[in-house]
Amino acid sequence: MTVSEFLGDYLFRARHQGFPVTADGDTVTGLVTLDRIKHVPASQRDRTRLADIACPLADIATASPQDPVADLLPRLTECADRRALVFSDGHLAGIITPSDITQMIDRLGLVRSS
Repeated sequence: MTVSEFLGDYLFRARHQGFPVTADGDTVTGLVTLDRIKHVPASQRDRTRLADIACPLADIATASPQDPVADLLPRLTECADRRALVFSDGHLAGIITPSDITQMIDRLGLVRSS
């Protein structure tokens, strides 16, 4: 999919800022963020594929649902705007964002102070 196709067909229906990029509809190859999309000049959006601007999977922190967040935090990179991909049984289960981690810490603080 090109950046133009994404902007026209998906952006306004999505509430997220990070999107997995797949090779065959199932195999995750990277992650594209709105920040990375914003850096594509309007004149190049018709011929720039999301895969071309995505942060490659090798450069993204990954985890399983059982992994402690504390182990994940130091591995978050700017390439993916500090997002991590969560895989379960080899399939993408979700994306963790910095705000997800902040919300979790806030909730833990409420539970502990009860």
